[in-house]
Amino acid sequence: MADIEVYRVKMDLSGELTQIPDSQKLFGALIYMYAEYTNDDTASGFVSKIKEKKIYFALSDLLPDNYLPIPQTFLLDELAISRGRLDKKVYKAMKKRRYIEKEHLMNLVQKREEVENAYPYIAIQDSQQIHASIDSLSYGLAGLDPNVYSVPQIRAVKIEKAGEESGSLVKNYEFYLAIEKCKEASDFLRILQLARQNKRPFFLGPRASQGMNIFYMGEVFFQSQFYQHNVKRYLNLGMLLPDKIDYGESSLHLFTSERRPYNKKEGWDNSYKRKFISFIQAGSVICVRETIREVGRSICNSEDEKTIIFGNSFLYPMEGDASDAYEKY
Repeated sequence: MADIEVYRVKMDLSGELTQIPDSQKLFGALIYMYAEYTNDDTASGFVSKIKEKKIYFALSDLLPDNYLPIPQTFLLDELAISRGRLDKKVYKAMKKRRYIEKEHLMNLVQKREEVENAYPYIAIQDSQQIHASIDSLSYGLAGLDPNVYSVPQIRAVKIEKAGEESGSLVKNYEFYLAIEKCKEASDFLRILQLARQNKRPFFLGPRASQGMNIFYMGEVFFQSQFYQHNVKRYLNLGMLLPDKIDYGESSLHLFTSERRPYNKKEGWDNSYKRKFISFIQAGSVICVRETIREVGRSICNSEDEKTIIFGNSFLYPMEGDASDAYEKY
């Protein structure tokens, strides 16, 4: 797989989060950026080649800097098999650990019984942000009471040691990008650098007008020998639409969502047939049949013929294959 290049792209969070951006959200933002710096036809052609597998292009979710998602389902299943039953204390310890430092991942996989002592880790905490809308000013009508409402948000916090509850807020993130060497790849990477130099904001979620889910691109790191040879077991880092994987040997955690057309009033249109789609989530363990080129796929969006549903997730080798020797791009 010498013709596949891997990049780590740093992203800095400005403000607050309502969700951790997944690979689909990231793909949409990057293609929008690509069209902005080129044109719609060029971007559409690039997307079409990705869908048709003429170009290999894979993305991870946005991840806390230098952390990877813990394969919770895989580890809990292995613990249940080895012990015959699952200890509630171990289960709770596993569930509150969403991400672990990259260099500690394989140690946790091999010594999963010691999950309660796995530090540092990153947890996701839910919270509510209170807002007040001054309707008397908005509508020019004196005497209206303020409209108070809450906005759900999350906090990614780093827990350094046992007994620590609040943790430190994570502001530095990154994502992995794998792309096949070709002219389109060179153009895309050049535009990625332009966006960074121009300090272009990336809106990776709702309520950007309220200062939420806004990121700025940091340094880009290149790794020429990330996939040194074909291995069979990988940690999934994004939203994967599977194509050719070994289901019997894989450990999967699914996410199912309803596909809603942008301008349809589904609550009032009784003729609209609800559609659902399932993805393999980050943190799943994927065993490949052949190579990573055949694992994921993207499909047509039945609600918008100009777009695709992106399902080419980045796969991180779990057999000592990935190198950490990155250099600035």
